Amino acid sequence: MKRLAQPVKSNLIIQYFALVLLSVLSFSTVADQSSTFVSRQPDGIVGAVCVIRNGDNLILLSEVITNKLSLPGGYIDKGDTPEQAAAREALEETGIEVGVEHLIQYRGRAAIFACKATSPILVSSFKDHRGYPIVASWFAKHYATEVERVYLIDPSAIEAGDYRYVEDAALLPLWLAQTPESEINIYERFAYPGSTLLKVQLGWIEQFQHHVSTWPASLQWLFEGMMHGVSVVGEPCFAFIMVVIVAGYLRTPLLLEVVFLFVAALFGASLFKHGLMMPRPYFIVPELQQVNAYGFGFPSVHILMSTLLLGVWGFLWQGKLPLAWQKAGLATVIMLLVLTQGIARVWFGVQFISDVILSLMLSFALVAMFIVWRTGGFPYFQLQLTNHWFWLGSSVLIGMVASLSLVPQQAYLFAFVLGCSLAVAPALQVSQLTPALSRCRKVVASVMVLLGASILYSTASMLATMQTGSLVVLAIKAMGYLMLGAWLVYGSAWVRGLLSRLRVRF
Repeated sequence: MKRLAQPVKSNLIIQYFALVLLSVLSFSTVADQSSTFVSRQPDGIVGAVCVIRNGDNLILLSEVITNKLSLPGGYIDKGDTPEQAAAREALEETGIEVGVEHLIQYRGRAAIFACKATSPILVSSFKDHRGYPIVASWFAKHYATEVERVYLIDPSAIEAGDYRYVEDAALLPLWLAQTPESEINIYERFAYPGSTLLKVQLGWIEQFQHHVSTWPASLQWLFEGMMHGVSVVGEPCFAFIMVVIVAGYLRTPLLLEVVFLFVAALFGASLFKHGLMMPRPYFIVPELQQVNAYGFGFPSVHILMSTLLLGVWGFLWQGKLPLAWQKAGLATVIMLLVLTQGIARVWFGVQFISDVILSLMLSFALVAMFIVWRTGGFPYFQLQLTNHWFWLGSSVLIGMVASLSLVPQQAYLFAFVLGCSLAVAPALQVSQLTPALSRCRKVVASVMVLLGASILYSTASMLATMQTGSLVVLAIKAMGYLMLGAWLVYGSAWVRGLLSRLRVRF
């Protein structure tokens, strides 16, 4: 706490972050798996990989950080043999308990082992957007933190660039041929020992989907289109784009309040998701899934984002409506849209009804909190939101939690809030000197802020896809989010200040 009381310059924080990034890059180049074949066990072996086969298919996982496919495997912990590490990583990443049969080969400083499942592997009858059969893995230790989804895939069907280690993709059929076969069980309903409430809700969701399927084709098409259209509003990327756009309209103090509200919602949702680990309906009945959704079920990020967007926008807009019936009409429309979002998530088979109700309650509480402090409540808290130390402290808190949970989304949120903290003080200085803009200038400001954010995000994403090391990808994406946070806060103020000085009339 004494260190926080001392003045810390922003450039020192940037230098520290750059030092961490360089350290991660240098470590990852040494520790990551190489594509070089080695005929004998290399000195200082650091990784072990488990090849699990059924017929012409391999167990492959989609990684949260890189969004690419890979074999289950990871680093060898101190005191473990490579064989023990391979079996442990397979269990933690896929939920499959295996026995290590024999060594296939070495690849750089990683050992590739042929493994066999000790019991039949549970494979869903459902295929997601990738077109691969899904392996039941949501109960695995690293599900939703390191592993997005586990598949049973024919390696010859993998598209170029989908596999994390491009040079190793050609070796997958060879490794498959040297691996004993594991048994699988294809299931349509997972034997989940859940509560009676969840089982009852599963029946309701099945009846709901079946009832809609009996409607005329035109009515089904209209209903599905409405459900998908409403669901877009709850996409986190859509919410971020909307916040970026309104950044051109809002002065920095109000923008900071809106940003804090969304950061608190995302951080809280992440804590609930990885703390409670509530299943989604399609975990138990795979055929219920109608859209792609990853991670755990409660709370619904879609409902949180859509409710916050509509609630904040509605509150700010209703002040401009002169008549009571207009305000009531706006509130009614917002409530209908929010409730429709909940219906969509249930019909898609990705949220239980209880998940929706509790998520709505949490969302309404956040919107109510925003309205209270905007109408004069908690003035001290509003003042703190314009203090860069508050944002720096928030980033430290999120960073500490992320270091314990190892959840990538929390690491990105830490970087984003850190970027905001670096930009708060200069943004407030610029905002105080900037007069009110005309409506046209606000629109131009929004476009410029959105363009800058798009360039930063696209650049970070492109650099990340060029890497194979998880730590490197994580560091690049985190740096991208840091710059996004700084640009959203300072860039928006700078753009508004720049436009206010233009002598051109528009």
